[in-house]
Amino acid sequence: MKRISVIFIFLFCAGLSIAIFIFLSFKNDAIQNISKDEVQKASPIPKENKVNEIIGFLPYWNLSGDYEVLPQNFTKIIYFGLAVDKNGDILKRGPEWQMFNSKKFSSIKNDAQKSGTKIILALTNFDNASINYLIQNTSATENFIYQTESLIKENELDGINFDFEYQQGTSIPSSSALSDFFKKVNSRLRIYYPSFSLSFDVSGRITEKKDFYDVRTLGDVFDFIILMGYDYRTAKSVWAGPAAPIDGEVNDHTIRESVEYFVNKVPFEKLVLGIPLYGYEWETLDARPKSSVVGKKGAVATYKRILKLLSENASISSSWDEKARSPWFSYKENNVLKQVYYEDKKSIGEKINFVKETKLGGVAFWALGYEGNNSDIFNTLR
Repeated sequence: MKRISVIFIFLFCAGLSIAIFIFLSFKNDAIQNISKDEVQKASPIPKENKVNEIIGFLPYWNLSGDYEVLPQNFTKIIYFGLAVDKNGDILKRGPEWQMFNSKKFSSIKNDAQKSGTKIILALTNFDNASINYLIQNTSATENFIYQTESLIKENELDGINFDFEYQQGTSIPSSSALSDFFKKVNSRLRIYYPSFSLSFDVSGRITEKKDFYDVRTLGDVFDFIILMGYDYRTAKSVWAGPAAPIDGEVNDHTIRESVEYFVNKVPFEKLVLGIPLYGYEWETLDARPKSSVVGKKGAVATYKRILKLLSENASISSSWDEKARSPWFSYKENNVLKQVYYEDKKSIGEKINFVKETKLGGVAFWALGYEGNNSDIFNTLR
């Protein structure tokens, strides 16, 4: 009798399993047969059409005028910035500290809280010897961590951005020394601020400075690596040209080349592309594109200045560099021939499309204030 019961139970379970299998198979077929239209109805904003992080760098020198910051345009605003010395002291003096504690910045922080925008502080150091001492001296490192923790608590910050930039031509330690320093900083800060945002800035010319950084480890340590996708040409360049070219001629350094350097090193969702709100203008020998520069005396041409220049000079005719995806023009000022490569809505839109196509983590604008009162360039991003 027991034997018959066991057989009956076995047959019942087997039948039930077959029935479940048939049901699940039918269900899976039904899921696979959902049309694209139905998927789009369920997800009205496809992820590939979104820019996840929209960051604005806010330098202290642009806070002293009548410039209005609109936090709702951004996911994060990075106040730039407070310097760090070799002993790990965060320098609380000068206009940087004054503007950080100003009523204007306090108002921006209040508005940011209402819009859900995170406030980040940039800590900076641009001296090789100073960075080397800070990251390799235990007392300096401990002092820096202590001061950073205090600053975060006192100012209710949502994150820290590190702009520690090694300069070429002078000695640097092994790349592992910098990584070990930031691993220690990260582990200590996360104890008290587990959801804190930590980011690190690297030059767009990373391929020329690749020995400076262990980017794989930095990618593990930081929530974001901000690739400063600009200054491929600078005020001191010997030829005019785009400051932020997506593509270029043979041997040109470009945004695409910089991004490709991070393949298999840093997850692209952690890579944020820095976009300039400026270009450069130079005195040039002639009006041909990428002309030779006279005297290496270029100047920054902000988005605000370009709009003013074009509105006041109806005779200026802009051209488009198809490879760089950048506008440019030549004009005369006081009988001096000048050439300008700059950014506009079209070129910024091209960079945003590049971010979407390559599935990067977002964009970071350098720098808020350079657009003047033309904040409409941010409207399509959020």
